[in-house]
Amino acid sequence: MPRRAARWILPIGALATLLLGAAGATAQGRERPDPNGPRGEMRGGPGGRNRSDFGPPTDALLRRVFEASRTLRWQGEVRLVMEREGDRFESIERVQRDGTRARIEVVKDPRRQGQITYEIGERRFIFYRKANTLRPGVMRGAGWTFLRFVPPGQSLKWESGPRLAGLPTQTAAIRDSSGEERGRVWVAPAQNFLMRMEFTAPDGRMRMAYEVRRVQFNPRFEAGTFELPKNARMLSGIEDLFNASRQAQVPPYVLPMDAGYRLSVVRVAPLAGRSGYRAAFDHTDGVVSLWVVKGQEPVRVQSGGKDTSGRIVNVYVWRENGNTLILVAARTPEALKALAEQVRPINPRGPGPRERRPVDGRRNPPPSRV
Repeated sequence: MPRRAARWILPIGALATLLLGAAGATAQGRERPDPNGPRGEMRGGPGGRNRSDFGPPTDALLRRVFEASRTLRWQGEVRLVMEREGDRFESIERVQRDGTRARIEVVKDPRRQGQITYEIGERRFIFYRKANTLRPGVMRGAGWTFLRFVPPGQSLKWESGPRLAGLPTQTAAIRDSSGEERGRVWVAPAQNFLMRMEFTAPDGRMRMAYEVRRVQFNPRFEAGTFELPKNARMLSGIEDLFNASRQAQVPPYVLPMDAGYRLSVVRVAPLAGRSGYRAAFDHTDGVVSLWVVKGQEPVRVQSGGKDTSGRIVNVYVWRENGNTLILVAARTPEALKALAEQVRPINPRGPGPRERRPVDGRRNPPPSRV
C-alpha cells in the first residue's frame, strides 16, 4: 500500500490543523485550514520524560511553583477553559489536593456535571456517578501542568499583579519564539502557587484559561477523600476506542501495547466533514496521536513551529482499506514510518490487542498494499 509522509511543525502551545481536500488543491498547496476543524495538543517531554514528568521551568519563580506543587495542601474553586479538537468547554471545579493526591469535582459544566477526577501519584481516574464507573485518564497535575505552555528556557519579566482570591500576585507575559505575547501567568509568590494562567493561539483565539477563584491552604481533609469509590466498575480505553470506532464508522486501530504504548484518550473527531476519531497513546518518549478518518482523499497538513519541549513534531500519513490513518508525534519521520508498520486493527468481538495472534509469523503485520 503506498504511503505518504508529511512534516507537521507545530507552533508554541502545539496548535495544529489538519485539512482533507481535493487532490489538485493539495498538490498545488492552495487550501486553507478549516477554522472549525479539529485541533490537537501535542504534549510530552524530551529524553524519555512522559507528560506527568516534564522538565521544570527555567524561570526561577515558576520553578519554585513547580517544586511546591508536589507538596502543597490546599482546597478551593478553579475555573477552567480549554479548547481541544475544535471543542471548547468551560467548567467550575472544586479541588482538594494533598501534594500528588487530588479529588477534583465538576460543580458546573452541562456535559460533565458531578464528574469526579482522582489523581493518585502518577495515575488519574475519572468517576462517573450515574454510571458508577471509573475510567483511566490523562494526568493533569496540580495546575503546574499548564506551565508547559511556557517555552523551554524562557525567563519571564515579572511585575506586580492584582490580588486574586485574596492573595497578592506577580504577573508576567508569555511570549513565543518571535517575541509575540501569547498569554499571561499570575503567581502568588509567598505561597509559590499558580493562581491564574491564560494562553492564546496566534490568531488571538483563547486556547486555555486556568484560574483559582478560592483557595485555603493546609485544610483538614475528611478520611477517604482521595480513595477511589468502592464497587465502581473500571473501564478501559479499549472500550472508548470501540465506541468511537462505531460512531465514526471506521475500524479500531491500536499502537503496539507490548512496546509500551498505553491508550489514554479517545475522541470522535471528524475532519472536513469526514467521520473519524483521534486516539492518544502515552509512551515514555512522549504522546503519540493516531487519527483514523473515513475515505482516502488526500491529506495536507498546514502548521509551523515546535512542541512545548522544543522538539519538531512530524506527521506520517497512509491509507488502508478505504480509510486514512495519520500518526502525529515529536518523532523523526523515519521513526513514525517504522511505528506505522506496527499499527494494526483489532476486532471488538475477538481477542484483545495484547492477545491478537500473529499473522504470517509476524505479530504486527504491515498494512496490505492497495
